[in-house]
Amino acid sequence: MLHAGPPRCLSHQAAAQVMLSSAARAASLRRICSAASLRVPSLAACGSVSPPHIPMWGNAISSEEEELLVREAERALRQRRYEPGHFDGVIKQYREVQRPLGRFSEEARAVLNRVMKMAFPAGISTLPVHILDLLPEGVIGSHVDSKDYSGSYVVGLSLLSHSVMTLKHQELSDAQCQLFLPRCSLYVLHGAARYEWAHAITQTDQFCGQTIPHKGRRISFLFRDRHPTELSRMAPQS
Repeated sequence: MLHAGPPRCLSHQAAAQVMLSSAARAASLRRICSAASLRVPSLAACGSVSPPHIPMWGNAISSEEEELLVREAERALRQRRYEPGHFDGVIKQYREVQRPLGRFSEEARAVLNRVMKMAFPAGISTLPVHILDLLPEGVIGSHVDSKDYSGSYVVGLSLLSHSVMTLKHQELSDAQCQLFLPRCSLYVLHGAARYEWAHAITQTDQFCGQTIPHKGRRISFLFRDRHPTELSRMAPQS
């Protein structure tokens, strides 16, 4: 039987350290970000169900590269206003844009290409970069990315703020886990993590039983591969 109760934690042991004051908590989170450079975090069991395999890099980019990408995001989003809610009700207090890789600066493209090489198999065809700007009070409800729009990879790069991702199994309602996403981290949802577990970014000040600072404004760069149907349409006709 599966456990009911609070989500189990998926992260490095560093995430469980005691954080005593606001300043100490902020410093601790930065240490987590710098310490979380392992490709695959330690995953805790979700009841009797094995947690999904989620490759993750805690320090995927430097602070200077983060500043560069934030400037690029601001430029891409400058004519977009924050929306109270998405048409499907999943995202609240956000703005977003899709931007082809070729429209980024040369410096930003170099960073993004490096990040994508870390996350994707060689030779994979990707969609335009999805930039999502979430206000401090913004949330992303539990969902599985559309299976008809993109392929088998959903890759996220987190900027400006840490956050906690909650994962819930689609069929086993009591199976849920948490993943701590440090600022500057990169995660990959593929296979079961992509199709069998819904994911969400919510407002929470708890992770692994520890109190953490609330999420601030968060910009994420999301990368997806193309759906096989689209690839077949793009293939040259003989």
